[in-house]
Amino acid sequence: MSNTKPQFDLVGPTLDDDVRRLIGRYGGAEVKLAVKRQTAGKRGRVPVSDWPELLDVLREDARNWLEGGPLLRARSNRSIALGFAADVEEHNREAIYARLMRKLRERRHYYALVDAEHISYSEYPHGENLRTIRALRDYGIMRDRWFQLLGHRESSLMDYKRKLGEPPKTMTMQDLVIAASTPILAKPALSAENALQMRPI
Repeated sequence: MSNTKPQFDLVGPTLDDDVRRLIGRYGGAEVKLAVKRQTAGKRGRVPVSDWPELLDVLREDARNWLEGGPLLRARSNRSIALGFAADVEEHNREAIYARLMRKLRERRHYYALVDAEHISYSEYPHGENLRTIRALRDYGIMRDRWFQLLGHRESSLMDYKRKLGEPPKTMTMQDLVIAASTPILAKPALSAENALQMRPI
């Protein structure tokens, strides 16, 4: 049995020196393969985004909310997941059903409110837009974003009131924001000639 200690090459002084030594020991092709293996990204299942497919469901939920009904009245999570799973191959149905049930349970309420905010901005009275943003603020996801948006919209409402008085209840938030940000032009001053013409005789 040999007591000789293993010999280690020097390290550096540059990366090129290290690579050159590795190529000398293992060959260029082997070093390339090793680098490729070590720098490759982790493999895994690509996340599936189901929400675009569920947009009709979210839109139905959103309109129910904006028209005064409960947010998730339209259909149960189970019926939605079963409907989507029925359209895929049988061996995938159980996994898709489970995935959709989890997503609907965790985020359906939130995404329905997000859609309600989007459509209420231009299609519903401004009060409904504010009510929806307040619900999103209280929900807890991206709380700072909704606090900030609510502040902007409430500022627009105050600007409108200062300039034009109380807005019509049916006015959309989009129209209110545009009106609030439009400067009020002063009436042009009368010229001396026009003033004389308007003087009573």
